[in-house]
Amino acid sequence: MATGYSTPVIWEHDGVKELVAPGGLAMKAYDPSNGAERWIVRDLSAVNCGSPVADGGLLYFAGWSPAGTDMPMPTFDDMLKADANGDGKLSKEESDNTMLKGFFSANDTNHDGFITRDEWDGMISYLKKGKNRLVAVKPGGKGDITDSHVVWEKKKGLPYVPSALLYRGSIFLVKDGGLVSCFDAATGTTKYEQQRLGLDGSFYASPVAANGHIYLVNLNGKAATITAGDKAEVVWRADFGERVAATPAIADDTLYVRTETKLFAFKSAK
Repeated sequence: MATGYSTPVIWEHDGVKELVAPGGLAMKAYDPSNGAERWIVRDLSAVNCGSPVADGGLLYFAGWSPAGTDMPMPTFDDMLKADANGDGKLSKEESDNTMLKGFFSANDTNHDGFITRDEWDGMISYLKKGKNRLVAVKPGGKGDITDSHVVWEKKKGLPYVPSALLYRGSIFLVKDGGLVSCFDAATGTTKYEQQRLGLDGSFYASPVAANGHIYLVNLNGKAATITAGDKAEVVWRADFGERVAATPAIADDTLYVRTETKLFAFKSAK
């Protein structure tokens, strides 16, 4: 598989364990004891960042990457508006004035210090091969199970970096811009879709849940707690005032949030 950024998970079902790893355009499962490939699901997004989530019944994975109809990419001629010296390619300094800021090295595929038309067009061509989807996969598959073991799918409200959340029989997603969606985990029935929470900006941290609530925080440090159920009702808001990229952690009735310079601990009231 092409480069991926997801953390693999161990899926336990029917007395077996599988190591499931999403990568570019596909997701594979391996036997953890010997590394043998067991199955593959194709037709996924081109760049995958989130991790799968699972229970004994189904495994869920949500992936989204740009260049689809909901986020078309600029042409290389558009990018050349930042070409200050007119040499027909983009240096790292020039790329900082484009959407490539922070992503130069990943797109300089020959590592010559420039982004060329061939590199840009090649990247766009690859991204367009992806299919942005949330899939629910049933266990027991072998080989290519793309058509045989995906029991339901969704194509809206998909996250770029955060993982999906499986909680109390529901799959919960948060998309950049603070759009939240919730589906019945067993059937895929929509409970709500792309509901706005007033948390503009990008999300790197995945949602977490406890005590009937879901906790979210975006890259700008703005946070919200919503009810976990058929409706997303905001019960608390906060602004940490600085970047938050790490997923919050919950342990011993305490919610831990790591910002760029601090670690916060919120203790459950008794």
